[in-house]
Amino acid sequence: MARRQKEPSVPTATFHLSAPSGHFWIDLGLAVLHAELGPGPHPVDAVLAWLTDRYVQPTGNTGEYYDRSTESLRSYPKKNWVYPLNFFIKVTPDSGEKVKRLINGQEKAYPTQPPVYRLELKFSARPGRCTVCGAEAPTTQAGMWVFPFAVAPNNFGNFYSMTKQGIDLCSRCALAGAAGYLGWLWRAAGREYMHFFIFHGELSTMKGLYENHIRPAQLKATKSGNASMAFYGPYVHESTLGLLLDLFARLRASDGSAASENGGNLGATQDGGLAILRRFFDVEATVPVPLTLYAIHGTFGQALEIKSIRAFSRLEAHYGRYERWFDRLSTVGFSSPGRVIGQIFRQFVRERRQPGGDRSLRQETIWRDRVARAVLTEEDPFPAIEQFLYEERARDKDRRPLVAGTLVLFDHYAEEVLRMNPSFLKMLSGFGYSLGKKAFEEKEMGVLYMMRNAKNIQEFYRVLNDIQFRLKMTVPEALLMFEAGDRIAGVPWIRLKTMLAIYAMNAYLRAENGGKEEETEGEALDRSVS
Repeated sequence: MARRQKEPSVPTATFHLSAPSGHFWIDLGLAVLHAELGPGPHPVDAVLAWLTDRYVQPTGNTGEYYDRSTESLRSYPKKNWVYPLNFFIKVTPDSGEKVKRLINGQEKAYPTQPPVYRLELKFSARPGRCTVCGAEAPTTQAGMWVFPFAVAPNNFGNFYSMTKQGIDLCSRCALAGAAGYLGWLWRAAGREYMHFFIFHGELSTMKGLYENHIRPAQLKATKSGNASMAFYGPYVHESTLGLLLDLFARLRASDGSAASENGGNLGATQDGGLAILRRFFDVEATVPVPLTLYAIHGTFGQALEIKSIRAFSRLEAHYGRYERWFDRLSTVGFSSPGRVIGQIFRQFVRERRQPGGDRSLRQETIWRDRVARAVLTEEDPFPAIEQFLYEERARDKDRRPLVAGTLVLFDHYAEEVLRMNPSFLKMLSGFGYSLGKKAFEEKEMGVLYMMRNAKNIQEFYRVLNDIQFRLKMTVPEALLMFEAGDRIAGVPWIRLKTMLAIYAMNAYLRAENGGKEEETEGEALDRSVS
């Protein structure tokens, strides 16, 4: 009796939430697949077919193929990988054999079937070790054609394992890597740049975020993305802050509405995604729940070239600070603090003409990115604000001060993050306001630039001395308290000088615009910011 040949086994994969891979993109795909398909096991080919169906869409155009059965041309609706996946997935569809035919007097090669799109993975016959999760199983080598963080050996390294030996993935990690596109938040500007964002935490949490927050956002996606943002631009820090400010505003609004509508039970909300996120932003929690936001920035060529990956943790600290900004602005009389916070950060832009033949105007947002970088990394934002105010606003044809509330917000930041004394800040801002107003009355903007351009503490003191005689003003005694290490009243002199320059120039521009006394900190509302 002939021995029956053993049929090859069909590879399968399971997606359990109890076994994270540790890689943010793979874990994102695992959460998506568990939410959409369940834990499994699932045949690999069936999952790939399901993903292909999600990733391919009609383009609205038609093509032609040669139908051998009827010996004629037939039309078909063209399809392609959905934007922006077409910059990541480089899989050529199968159009069958091409044949040459003479039709309407022209000989041309035609495909013999409509293009068939499919994702395929070939696994080794023998077990290997998965580069990502370490599992012993048949593996496939990840390629740049579908996995966004895989880069060929000897070509920059790669973001999966930082190895130069290639990337071997088990069926579970390979399918998760291919499914990650369903769970990202992204924003792009045509073929110029793209940012995408991934929240990484426990798999059960990532699944909840996908089901309640990200999947609904996918349904509202436009050609520029699916991420709801207060603002965005070509730089990663400004866009990350825009994403967080929009999220924080909705969290704050849902807190207020939930509290009023549900007897103070803040957990009850129509947006389950916000309810889940609120757990992470509980600033009173004894042990914060770990959650990291990954922000990836790239530019388009033949594919997306990833330029940077940034990881932002301690998101609960940023949300707590947002709430305190909100409360501080409410205290000084702003009726819509959330809107004002968005305007404050949105303002740091300037229109520039394109170089070369294209002279159209476009927004330059480098100052907003520098301010955002400082805020997100808890560093000093005042040098970027000073540069924007002196090099852009003060030299603009339509000169105007900073958006109302700007100095209220950043004074609070100076107190909380830079540990500056509130009384000293009040003195500094008061003197800066008086200096700017007096400089306007005496037409002495030059003295403000002299102060701003002081290169050392000796030059700074010479400018203060000049102010006393030229503008007949008394310099506060606290500014003369020189200490070792080039500090004044415990503050690095350069920071003090920078902040004083901001207060003074803003007051000058406010006076120039006919500012009213009731306007906070000498600021005027900039209604041109959208």
